[in-house]
Amino acid sequence: MVRTIKITDLLDKSQFGQYQDELIHYFERGGTWQDLLHYDDNVLQTQYQKGYELYHKADYKNAAAAFSYLTLLNPYNYNFWMGLGIAKQSERLYEEAIVSYTAAEAMDPEHPLPHLHLAQCYYALTLREKAVEQLQKAVSLAGESVEYNEVRLKAATILQHLPK
Repeated sequence: MVRTIKITDLLDKSQFGQYQDELIHYFERGGTWQDLLHYDDNVLQTQYQKGYELYHKADYKNAAAAFSYLTLLNPYNYNFWMGLGIAKQSERLYEEAIVSYTAAEAMDPEHPLPHLHLAQCYYALTLREKAVEQLQKAVSLAGESVEYNEVRLKAATILQHLPK
């Protein structure tokens, strides 16, 4: 763990240099800003809830900003990446949403939901083959799981109705 660093030290160029090597080593070992700044999970959960509320108010730009901040603080959280992806997709920023969904998939490779959303983004970008591939992956990962029943049904329905 990096020694306690004050944010003001990182904002001051003359102070930042003394921490640079230590920070590089810390982040290379998988350290997060969340840990470095001593934010507990409740702080991030509160921010996540705000992003969620902004999204449901159709304030996609600010929701994306909230989720983007969360992915900066802890890039290893599936929900933060999914929130960012959904906000970006709602803004029709499909390429940016694809990046977020790909990160979410890396955080939880067995979850089918990122693949459903990836398919929607690829289809919007007229990349039909990639969309079909992602839909098939969503169906496969969902399997017979009751938990993923909705994702499986949506993906299978879209596959059935895609124009040939």
